[in-house]
Amino acid sequence: MPNLGGTRMTAAIRILLFSVVGTLFPAVANTITFNEAPLFTSINGQTIKGVLFSFVANYSNGQAIIFGGSNEPSNVTEHYLLLPGEASEPGKGPAATLSLNFLNGPVTSLSFQFAVPSPDCQCALNAGSLELFDSADSPLGVSSYLFAQYNPSSHSDEGTFIYRGAPVSRAVLTVANLVNNGTTPIIDTITFQETPESGTMFGVASALIGLAVIRRKHHR
Repeated sequence: MPNLGGTRMTAAIRILLFSVVGTLFPAVANTITFNEAPLFTSINGQTIKGVLFSFVANYSNGQAIIFGGSNEPSNVTEHYLLLPGEASEPGKGPAATLSLNFLNGPVTSLSFQFAVPSPDCQCALNAGSLELFDSADSPLGVSSYLFAQYNPSSHSDEGTFIYRGAPVSRAVLTVANLVNNGTTPIIDTITFQETPESGTMFGVASALIGLAVIRRKHHR
């Protein structure tokens, strides 16, 4: 007579194993290339892959526009986000702020491409800063742009911002006043990794405990 009890236990073990293995594998990082949205539209109020964008111009009616074209910096793709980097008057301080709100939960890593199309002015050194906030909206620190690698083939300063660390719920990019240089900053290819939710972690723990109990009963 077949051992139905053992068969059921084996099936239960397999189900738990699939649950544990499937949950333990990290989710693939999300990437926003701005190809997800129509050209020449304002990013303000748009939600792309769980990220809500908000944009405020401090001294003008400028908007952050999804743009595209040829002969652009080498580190941007077909579509990119064009930020107004010019205020109404020189020396007026930050021209604008761009906020990224992670609606699906905090992220533990964040990166994006950054460029200032201008002939070797090293504008990226003064193009602004990025401030990160946790789920309690407390600041985690400010990372200034320190990359100004000039690319002679595209006539632009190009670089990459990379962050890995404490979970981030909101990122605020402050765009500097670049009116003296007549430049317009660009960002593109935003990549981020969401933090596993507490419910997911609880599921993993429950599955592991259940597996241990079943295996113990099975060997008695």
